[in-house]
Amino acid sequence: EEFVLRYQEESGCDIGITFDYPILPGLSLEEKENRMERSIHNSNLALKLKNNKKMLLYSAVHGHNPADIKKYLKSLDSGFDGYAIGSLVPKKRDYNMLINVVSAARNEKPLHVFGITGFPALFALSYMGIETFDSWTYLVAAAFKEYIDPGTLKRVKLRKVKKLPECDCFICGDYDLNDFLEGTSEAEILLALHNLNVFLKEMECVREKIKENELESYILKKAEKNSSIKRAFLIAKQYI
Repeated sequence: EEFVLRYQEESGCDIGITFDYPILPGLSLEEKENRMERSIHNSNLALKLKNNKKMLLYSAVHGHNPADIKKYLKSLDSGFDGYAIGSLVPKKRDYNMLINVVSAARNEKPLHVFGITGFPALFALSYMGIETFDSWTYLVAAAFKEYIDPGTLKRVKLRKVKKLPECDCFICGDYDLNDFLEGTSEAEILLALHNLNVFLKEMECVREKIKENELESYILKKAEKNSSIKRAFLIAKQYI
């Protein structure tokens, strides 16, 4: 834990994350609890050893139900600048579970959610006040030749279409369907850049709509063309 902490401090991180042991699918109850205890120990140790006052420190938090999350948070020492919820990627399409767990972790501190940026979850969690996310969805989609449609925010299998959906991003202005379908690393990078551009554009829109107090109407507009966005949003709304 100290090595990881020092590396983050010395590399100039704005926000450091404690060294953790994610809860993987199929673990026994004993192993699950053991991993959580080790992660909690590392978090509290990092809080004691932290030297860089400029770097914020978020504790990793794990659990697949509200009881786990609340127990985990109670075991952490006070003084963390925020919390980062992990172990949710295998359950990322179970919106009830995902939103229930995130809701249990909400408090006065900022929350980060690891690995969750599909658009249904992105909109729902933003509505709940989650501030930061990370994911490599845009890369995974590109590896499978899937193109994120800016209009519907759905993944389009490029091998099954004859033309690209409309897009005004800087990539699509210079490249076409055949360029993306080539079996080269360059084609995959170009497709990933398009997908990333769609994500970044939507995240910027979310920030703007929050400032304008129009996030709900924006999400509902997006939900007209994507039923998964609507389903996740309606679940999130129950917790507000």
